[in-house]
Amino acid sequence: IRDKYRLNAGVMLQPQRSRYKQDYLGINVDTVRNTVNWSPTLDFRYRFNKQSNLRLNYRGTSSQPSMSDLLYITDNTDPLNVKIGNPGLKPAFTNRFRLFYNTYLQSHQRSIMTFVNFSSTRNSISNKVTYDEATGGRTTQPVNINGNWNANAAFMFNTSVDSAGVWNINTFTTGGYNHYVGYLSLNSNADSQKNVTNSTTLGERLSASYRNSWLEIELDGSFNYTHSRNKLQTSSDLDTWQFAYGANFNITLPWGTNLSTDIHENSRRGYNDKSLNTNELVWNAQVSHSLLKGNALTLSVQFYDILHNQSNLSRAIDAMRRTDTEYNSINSYIMFKASYKLNLFGGREGM
Repeated sequence: IRDKYRLNAGVMLQPQRSRYKQDYLGINVDTVRNTVNWSPTLDFRYRFNKQSNLRLNYRGTSSQPSMSDLLYITDNTDPLNVKIGNPGLKPAFTNRFRLFYNTYLQSHQRSIMTFVNFSSTRNSISNKVTYDEATGGRTTQPVNINGNWNANAAFMFNTSVDSAGVWNINTFTTGGYNHYVGYLSLNSNADSQKNVTNSTTLGERLSASYRNSWLEIELDGSFNYTHSRNKLQTSSDLDTWQFAYGANFNITLPWGTNLSTDIHENSRRGYNDKSLNTNELVWNAQVSHSLLKGNALTLSVQFYDILHNQSNLSRAIDAMRRTDTEYNSINSYIMFKASYKLNLFGGREGM
């Protein structure tokens, strides 16, 4: 029975004593806070056979507010932007669940993998702003808020089309949903309001490949879709697409020489800034040669972004804002590389 399943469970308790000293306007403040962090865990594994496994995992973690947020001290060095602490802040507690399954059918050279993740946080911390019409000042204070959670899942399927394993098809599908909650001020003359941002993401990558003793060819295509809706700022609502398609080639020549290249068209759509809605043809290549006994030494030269088209863009979404960041980076360059394999334990004869 133990060969088929395994169950581990436990709870970790961690007493914590925090002490914070601060000299504020000539007054020495000495604050001590005693807390107990607890972290329950559950790990269940079931093996159907040597190729199929199921795993269920749960973990709970608590995190304490910073001592500077807990101190009830008023920072009015800027009378129009006053900051105060909140000694009533509660620790945040996060629940994380994960379900994972994988299997492999050797007779068909077919593998399947899937997982589902879920996470929720109680007593998250968000900064709440109160506006004073009489003075025109703003007071910011950290407070607890509930409702933050997210979930994501994926499914992978890879199979050989023929019995020899020369032709293969692979698909990888992902999906996710994020529910962000926080306090947001629409302008400098308004109190904070509870804001909710919902973000849905979908992704797919499909590829087909051919492989023999000296040639490997892969054709692939992918897309990623993001659907974002903001309760208080509808101007932040977006539907964006990123998709790509192209091919990879790898040729093994005699005497230890290898040529490989990949070329892909990468496109973006749906961004407010029209300059971000681009089409970029990206081409990379590599030439390598192996030397010495057992091809222990490999020398290679790699060419990146030969056509000088690639750009870097990242997106971050939360309850407060949506941020699109474009990086200035050197994407087009050449790299020379040398690698040497060491066999410290000898060959089969030595074993």
